[in-house]
Amino acid sequence: MNTEDKQERRYWGFDDTEKLSCDSPDEFIQDALENGCMTSAEIQSMVDENEEWVICEYKPAVLNLKHFHTGGPLESLLVGLDEEYGDPEGDYIKPTKVMLAIEDKFIAEIMALYEPWSCEMTGEKISVNMAKWIRDNEYEYGD
Repeated sequence: MNTEDKQERRYWGFDDTEKLSCDSPDEFIQDALENGCMTSAEIQSMVDENEEWVICEYKPAVLNLKHFHTGGPLESLLVGLDEEYGDPEGDYIKPTKVMLAIEDKFIAEIMALYEPWSCEMTGEKISVNMAKWIRDNEYEYGD
């Protein structure tokens, strides 16, 4: 999956949802009702009170390449090589332009493959009348 595809993915949850896995508001509502440990009485109360749920859209965090250059893999590699094989009284090897270009490509490739766990809100929120949602989706609840 390329970086653009990752940035197109969207997840839905409450504004304090810690683990996002639902790709649509309907999937989130169903998951919350089924796995949220709500009793039938609690769901009925929510219907009776015409409760509204505000559901937020999230997207994967944007990976920032600049965070990885200070003390990056090239520097770690060169320090390790110098400590093991370098002149004990000499200076550390400085990275060349070619080495830095290779490091940039390496980091870009890894970041293209990396899927971030963290997400950020997009700002889009929808309000869902739960009584209507339960009716429209013929959601059955009962102990």
